[in-house]
Amino acid sequence: MIVLLAFAASGLVIDADSITKAKAESAIVRALDRAGAVEILFPPGDNAGKVRFEVPSAARDFTAARSLVFEFESEATFKWNFAIVNREGKTFTFRVQPWEKIAVRAAIPARFLRDEYINNRSEFGYMISNWGNHIDLKEVAAIEVSMKTPRPVRLKFGPVTLSDSEVSPQPLEIRPLVDEFGQWIPADWPGKVRSLADLKARWAAEQKSLAAWKPAAGMSKYGGWKPGSQPAKGFFYAKKIEKRWWLIDPDGALFFSMGMDCVRINGVTPVNGREALYAWKPPIAQEDRGRGVGFDFYRENLKRRFGEASYEDAWKQMQEARLRAWGFNTIGNWSSETMMARTSIPYVTTIAVRWEGKNWAGYPDAFSEQYETAVYEQVARQVKPRANDPFLIGWFVGNEPRWHERRLVERILEDSQSSATQTFCRQFLEGNGDTPETRERLLEELARRYNTVSNEAIKAADPNHMVLGFRYAGAPADLILRANKIFDAFSINIYQFEPNPSYLERVTKILDKPIIIGEFHFGVAGRGMGPSLVPVKNYDERGVALQYYMERSAAHWAVAGAHWFQMADQSVTGRFDGENYNLGFVTQTDLPYAEMVRHSQAAAKRIYPIHAGEIMPTDRKPLVLDTDEAQTTPPEKAPAKKATKAPARKRR
Repeated sequence: MIVLLAFAASGLVIDADSITKAKAESAIVRALDRAGAVEILFPPGDNAGKVRFEVPSAARDFTAARSLVFEFESEATFKWNFAIVNREGKTFTFRVQPWEKIAVRAAIPARFLRDEYINNRSEFGYMISNWGNHIDLKEVAAIEVSMKTPRPVRLKFGPVTLSDSEVSPQPLEIRPLVDEFGQWIPADWPGKVRSLADLKARWAAEQKSLAAWKPAAGMSKYGGWKPGSQPAKGFFYAKKIEKRWWLIDPDGALFFSMGMDCVRINGVTPVNGREALYAWKPPIAQEDRGRGVGFDFYRENLKRRFGEASYEDAWKQMQEARLRAWGFNTIGNWSSETMMARTSIPYVTTIAVRWEGKNWAGYPDAFSEQYETAVYEQVARQVKPRANDPFLIGWFVGNEPRWHERRLVERILEDSQSSATQTFCRQFLEGNGDTPETRERLLEELARRYNTVSNEAIKAADPNHMVLGFRYAGAPADLILRANKIFDAFSINIYQFEPNPSYLERVTKILDKPIIIGEFHFGVAGRGMGPSLVPVKNYDERGVALQYYMERSAAHWAVAGAHWFQMADQSVTGRFDGENYNLGFVTQTDLPYAEMVRHSQAAAKRIYPIHAGEIMPTDRKPLVLDTDEAQTTPPEKAPAKKATKAPARKRR
């Protein structure tokens, strides 16, 4: 069925002259028959291909538009960038994660162009995100389209128009795309589930394999190394031994946290208005973080596997058996209460403070008495029930805050409503002088206050466990690092092929703390799914990438843990914010990726000697481009070496 709803447009943002004069770098542009539409071929490469289209003078003012509308269709699910460039040369970039071979009319409402942050946003047929600060759109000079891809990809793009109405994004064609098992109907691949009988046979084979697994000798019940080698305190703590940071488990064993995030039953995908996409419609399910309702094919497949009445308990037993057999010793963040209750595997978790009062880009009115009271009350309720649990490693206090990157000081000072935090900011600047340097110091004080309230509230309710701090994204500035000195560890999510050694060096010069990497992953574009934040060539290379990252993390003296994100692939039509990534150890049909299991087991056997400095980590890097050639020596077969200092290697 074709869906084409009319909307009022005010001319082409990219016209025939824009296309004729387009400037392409590592890309090929071809005009299509439709006015303002092109096809762009992006070749594989280490650098992104880019095309710049000059905007005609009549369409350069974006400030009056209620929507920016553009059509596209990509033959693969790699992200591509839609960048608006103004006359000052400043760029405002939206990242688009397309569904596979689905023509879409996309739209960006005016509020996201001018003042609101879009972050990740789920739309019908794609996900769109923007994490940058806004720019002046009174005179737009150009539109730039770019993509970095490991294989050739054709993108049909345009027309691009401004609309004086708020346009609803939608696919231009709707048809069934998802089968009864949650798989992408248009694609085929080796191992695609064809029937329930096929699926049950493969589940039985995995069950048999797990039953045959035997634990390694000489490990503590928590998964620690050399039990009794350190003082046993009954709970996890951190200790620097011979210039290397370790976690110490409750039995006094050395512990490196090899974790798995999101061990939970939750694959909900939004369905309102999208019901026609599904060839079979399961019962409506509730998203476990309270973000809405939809279909949950992962849950339905678990019911098929274990039975309607007892599938949750059976699933938990299966996950514990899997984690042990695959070499993981930590249940990572975002995992379910079911997994953390009466568990036999160590875990981490995050406090969740709901603050409905004043905030600026997520930063609360941290200097107000009301905020402090709310934090202490909510933290006590969450923390006290676990205060005596020896399997709890520690508490995170939040995830990927962005307020420190979003003009926080200016937002607070410009607020028309007074607040305790605004009063503090004004007094600080009055007493120290209002200069750029002073505002940086003020931002540090704001961060320190936020951290202090959370840290002291947790310690008051639970003196037994570590506070692991915020799980930051990107590379927080030095002032943010200094404000984290009060925590027991520094936590960060690093989505690269390995943790950046130069950034880790910067962190350790400021913070003499163990580092916990809260998230990393790798994925492949295909089977209807996006390739995750760090794409690799194929499914074999996902396993290689996992082992390379985990071992390189363990080789660093300050890193005491690294956690894979996440247990199961996301729904092929996206979770609450639109992510539909291939990032799991298991599929939505609850089948393990054999390549991931093989390499996680190999890493687990080597992780402790690597962190102790006894052997070197693997130097087998994952392949990314279609043209990359594989190494012939598996890392687990490479000869062990005494670790001194890792030689410099060229990084992708």
